[in-house]
Amino acid sequence: MRNITEIKKRKLDEICNPLLSESDVEARMAAERLSKEAASFGLGLDKFLDLAVDLSSGDEAAAYNNGKGLSGFEQVMLRMNLPMRNNFKNQVTLAQASDTFATKPGSRILFPYAIDNVLRWNNNLDQMEKVSDLLSGSRTTSGNELIRIVAEDDVNARKTFRVGEGANIPMRKVRYSEKAVTFYKHGSGIEYTYEFERRAALDIITPFAARVARDLEISKMNAATNIMINGDGVNGAATALSQATLDAAATNGKISYDGLLAALATAIKKYHAIDTIAGNIDAYLQLMKLFGLSASSAYEVDQLAEKGGPKFLTLSNIFTPVKFVLDSSVPEGKLLMFNRPDTLEEIVEANSRIEEENRNVNSQIIQYVRTENTGYSLIYPDCRYVYTYKA
Repeated sequence: MRNITEIKKRKLDEICNPLLSESDVEARMAAERLSKEAASFGLGLDKFLDLAVDLSSGDEAAAYNNGKGLSGFEQVMLRMNLPMRNNFKNQVTLAQASDTFATKPGSRILFPYAIDNVLRWNNNLDQMEKVSDLLSGSRTTSGNELIRIVAEDDVNARKTFRVGEGANIPMRKVRYSEKAVTFYKHGSGIEYTYEFERRAALDIITPFAARVARDLEISKMNAATNIMINGDGVNGAATALSQATLDAAATNGKISYDGLLAALATAIKKYHAIDTIAGNIDAYLQLMKLFGLSASSAYEVDQLAEKGGPKFLTLSNIFTPVKFVLDSSVPEGKLLMFNRPDTLEEIVEANSRIEEENRNVNSQIIQYVRTENTGYSLIYPDCRYVYTYKA
């Protein structure tokens, strides 16, 4: 994979004119060259164009600096007559994009990105389940990725990190195992059998594309959750915590306040502050009731304090704020608890979208395909806990 510092800066006309060529053959060839160049840097076409368009001078710089704030990719979309939303006041409609796709085959390389932009404007509701809520970070790789292992020189030194005079500094060693990260291809698509020239209307495809995007995210979340719970083949399964053991008085199948508090305390004793809990919708409803204000609640101290009662100012806030993540992949009766910055990293395989982009350029049918090749790698394997409240 080439370094992004090698990306050649160019003017808009240098990028767009070949794609808008009167010769269909030349336009298709220009689109394929552009797609392959972006893939050689491990970037999608949108990120590549953000870096490739020269914003240092000329009209491109003016569009970026003079209040419009248009990135390189956005300027290419505008130059190609591919609006991101209907704006009737300024006489901009999605039908213009349909005309471009119908008459300029080179522009079809931008078809999936145009759909993504329309989705971003038309759908104000966030995706309910987003794999990003589970991740420490995400990066792109162009080849195989080996699973990492973190080893301590001295486990006891971890308790203080105090280094005596002349003593060795405790080190964590990160090494690679012989087992590779497993990459999964996630995604689906929709296809219209009418000719592209007649039916490439963005507003026709938008509602179906929204479902494609949602299915992709749920599939990625399933893979990430499975690794966090069961391990990755080198690092083992998450630490098991039983509510029945932590709170003997708890009712099976009902999340216990005392049990949950004990689970959080267990993690703190191991120097892991839990900041994220993932669970399915049933778990969410239970937690909502458990921590919601209720006159019948057994824990009314906070409620009384809000109404003028005494506050325990001497108690420090040792429990960090915990975010709940809706995750239908977590099994019934369980909660996945973890420290997000230390737990899971997403690795995206480069070039996974080029096939779909080129198919749009060379086909006479409408296709919208959304795929990603992703794998997931544990960072520190000891920051994950599975809390079981239903045996």
